[in-house]
Amino acid sequence: MNVKLQYSTAFNAGSWFEQELYMSTYQVRLKLVTQTLDPTDQNIALERIKYFLLAELHSTIFVGHAEHDRAEEFASLGLDVTTLPEEPVDQVVGIMLYYKLNAIMEGRMRLAELVISSDAGDSIEYFHSEDEHTDIFPSAGWWHEATPVHSDIAFEEDDKVVVLDPTAVWRELDLAWNANEVATELGQVVFANFNQNETKH
Repeated sequence: MNVKLQYSTAFNAGSWFEQELYMSTYQVRLKLVTQTLDPTDQNIALERIKYFLLAELHSTIFVGHAEHDRAEEFASLGLDVTTLPEEPVDQVVGIMLYYKLNAIMEGRMRLAELVISSDAGDSIEYFHSEDEHTDIFPSAGWWHEATPVHSDIAFEEDDKVVVLDPTAVWRELDLAWNANEVATELGQVVFANFNQNETKH
């Protein structure tokens, strides 16, 4: 049986908008639906959300694609930066979160609805759900990746973006999935037996 639950939290972040930096508190309310019967993976999915919002995005600076040079400048100063394909208004941040949080949960839970508001945005709430369609977020962006990455800024000498293995990244954070469950490409869940003591006949 799919379980419906709600999680609310807040994080502080900045947004570079019209050549000014605005600091704000973002309020986020999530309506979630479980997609697995494994309670461990359900908890891990929620912990991934908490980690992304409260560790990765807390104190970040949202910067639109048109200001990519400014984003690199902020990053070179040691500031945490989140790059977006459009200006970092609340609605754009909300769409990004809808895609990204679904991506990092990898099918264990589904984000049915996200509501976002901010102090800088006059506490106006924006609603995002699976019924919403938008072309401003390309399918190849980091917002569709299952890792905690939230920027397309590259610092390697060859200026190439490094592709991270989501399994390894989450394992380092102790947020890897239950080893007894494998998600298939079709979105189905297979419970596998990894008992190495089992002998073949």
